[in-house]
Amino acid sequence: KVQTASAAKTVLQQLPSTLTQLSAAKQTLTSDADKENLDKGMADLINSTERLVALINQPDQSKSLVKTVIQPLGDYYKGIDPKSLASKNLMNSAIKLSNAAITQAGTVNTSWDNVKIEQGGRVDLTPSPNQIIQAARNAAQTEAELETQLSESLEGGLENAIISTVTLKMPDSLKNAPKTAAGLNAQTMTALKDNNIEKVNLDLGAVSFGIDDKFIEAQQSTDLSFNVDRERPLSEADRDRMPKGSHPVGAPVVNLSATQNKQANDTFNHPLDVSFHLDQFDNVPKDPTSLGIFRLNESTNNWEPVGGVYDPATNSIHTKRTHLSKYTVLQSEKNYSNIEDSWAKNEIASLKGKGIIEDDELFTASDNVTREEFAGWIAKAYGLDSSTMETDLSDLDKDSPYYGAVAAAYQQGIISGKADGTFDPKGDISKEEMAVMIASAMNKYDYTVDTNTFELAQYEEDLPTWAVNSVETVVENGAVDESFFGSAGSVTKEEAAAILYQVYR
Repeated sequence: KVQTASAAKTVLQQLPSTLTQLSAAKQTLTSDADKENLDKGMADLINSTERLVALINQPDQSKSLVKTVIQPLGDYYKGIDPKSLASKNLMNSAIKLSNAAITQAGTVNTSWDNVKIEQGGRVDLTPSPNQIIQAARNAAQTEAELETQLSESLEGGLENAIISTVTLKMPDSLKNAPKTAAGLNAQTMTALKDNNIEKVNLDLGAVSFGIDDKFIEAQQSTDLSFNVDRERPLSEADRDRMPKGSHPVGAPVVNLSATQNKQANDTFNHPLDVSFHLDQFDNVPKDPTSLGIFRLNESTNNWEPVGGVYDPATNSIHTKRTHLSKYTVLQSEKNYSNIEDSWAKNEIASLKGKGIIEDDELFTASDNVTREEFAGWIAKAYGLDSSTMETDLSDLDKDSPYYGAVAAAYQQGIISGKADGTFDPKGDISKEEMAVMIASAMNKYDYTVDTNTFELAQYEEDLPTWAVNSVETVVENGAVDESFFGSAGSVTKEEAAAILYQVYR
């Protein structure tokens, strides 16, 4: 409920003593359940703190306060079972907190001097090279300090997930401009590379584009430019074009486009982040996690869900995409009529509302998930455009609803076929096969934790050699608890949905 920078600063100043008190309180607990609940509460507390760092908006203060929080957080972290999911959640919370401070340090708050009005009224964000270079240096310096702090207070390897970020922000007075643009030219690219910047955010008012170094490498472009054309929000009269169970929230409809090396090209070899800022909406729901990003299917003229993860630190909702077109945000209340008794009903409903899993009436939660189903789910979770994809895997049915998504996952290297060129799409996926798919996606599109000290001591001898590294990756990065791999067998749909939900959010 903290709304002001001064209140956020006060809470962060008090947080180290609170963490110390909680560490002492845990020593008095005798129940394992009570200890687990406290561990979970601690991770939730640090997650909520990420937004406070963003509110302060004073880079030096933010960095200093985060550093004072990390030390007592590390003391608490060392008292948790390193194999537990609670340990991984707390670890990821510390990473998010650090990344929030780095993002502030690397932000360029532009003014009217940093824009030019193009023909047709488009507002083009053009910060000076010196501004970009200084922001890159600030982000790199803050990253180095917080990586050292994490390594000393928690453990080495977490710094692999710390991301040096530069953000170029549209002036507040121009955020409502109907047409905006920004780009990265060769000079900017060089400055970012020289300072080892891993991500650039282009804030264009209603929408931001998140471009990481993996994206730039995959595109092999020396010049990238992104455009936002803003239209009116969807109205109640547009309901026939919206999916059943979705509602307008006053979010603008935006037509997104890009040029690569001076040529119009809206398709990418690697996903980029597309974010909508909720302060641009007329009717923000009490629960922003119920929001989803929707793309207009030009062949049917209907809106289709393509994901959406709410970020409280930036008060935005974002998704990964490999193709730009027309998008908006809707509130989704989709559900299945037969999952009320499933322990994963919330995760299943959320993934359906985001368009990650199939939009059917029923979801047989206890059935085993097939190889093509899970490959399709993970492809959609990472925004892989599947509408035109094909593959030479010989046993895939082109009439299958999963064909395009499986083809996209295969083309991106998330899945691989068997030695004989088949995929066995209808076969049940094993726990180890699922871990390989998830780890492949994480390593390709995310910045994963690798402490070099984590070992699957309890179950490693029971795992096939080809799966050990992947299982370590998904466990260490908090996607699933190690105990999941303690028994053989297939994976149910509700298990797969719950694990993918952890990966997705």
